[in-house]
Amino acid sequence: MLGMDRALQKKKYQIIGDKRIRTNKPKIYACTHVGSTDISVFYEALKDHCYWFWGDIGEYYRKIDGLLVWLNGAVFVNTRDKQNRRNARNTAIKVLNKGGNILIFPEGTWNITENKPVMHLYTGAVEMAIESGADIIPVGIELYGNTFYINIGRNISSRNMKTDSKQQNTEKLRSAMASLKWAIWEHQRQSSRAALPNNISELWQKHIQKMCDEVDFPIEEVYRTMYAYKPDLELSQVKKN
Repeated sequence: MLGMDRALQKKKYQIIGDKRIRTNKPKIYACTHVGSTDISVFYEALKDHCYWFWGDIGEYYRKIDGLLVWLNGAVFVNTRDKQNRRNARNTAIKVLNKGGNILIFPEGTWNITENKPVMHLYTGAVEMAIESGADIIPVGIELYGNTFYINIGRNISSRNMKTDSKQQNTEKLRSAMASLKWAIWEHQRQSSRAALPNNISELWQKHIQKMCDEVDFPIEEVYRTMYAYKPDLELSQVKKN
């Protein structure tokens, strides 16, 4: 069904790398996030069952997609509520402890920045791995035209991870995801800076707005669900003043 839906949308995908190591451990697939349809395209390409860590509960009520996600298996979370986020994380840990896998986008929302391969991550993926013993598999996803390019990294063991170092391990995960995405960029045909249009920033912003309008997802909501990284907030306040 995912393949049929992708074909109707005239989307394609290409896996440029897959370094997964076979394991009997549960797995947490931690993916970069470039838009509304990357989750279903990646899941089709993955060929491994996962419960989706689903952040937009409203999607379940509004579209048939939500029903399909529920049938597949999902952990729904209300990102606006701190206690609900904690409950969802605990539910995901139960799934992992029973041998299930989790598919999560630890950036929390689409990466609509102009210059960050991967935004700062929520620590939930690392916390789940520590408490369940799951492997984390980083994934880089990028979209060029109608084709998604997917780069699946090597398993990251949680064996030596500690709760008091979850932030450091989250940064290591972010670095691994960024390296995978960088490899996708290098896989593409290179162009010179002079070949880029002068209004490329404006074109990018129009692309993001169009993507938000297509799925009725306000751009303000994208910003709201980003991880609130303190140094970025402080820098933003300095610029504002």
